[in-house]
Amino acid sequence: MVFVTLETLLGITCPLTSLEHYLRGVTQSESFIGYWIQELIYWDFPAHIFFILYCILLGLILLMWLIFPPKRPARKRVGKKFKGC
Repeated sequence: MVFVTLETLLGITCPLTSLEHYLRGVTQSESFIGYWIQELIYWDFPAHIFFILYCILLGLILLMWLIFPPKRPARKRVGKKFKGC
């Protein structure tokens, strides 16, 4: 772990990462973490898949709205305060 940390601090690409990039045909070198963050954030799906996902999420939002409807805030009473028994 110390070796990997020192490589990162010095801006050196790990030899195994360089080999992986060479074998994959990747011309631009990027860090291991940067690669996986990009894979998690930017999905490479066709547009119709995103349309389906958006429809499913909209359905879930509407379902949650029906199951747990938003509550209106209680209004403050103006005038005399009611004292209990």
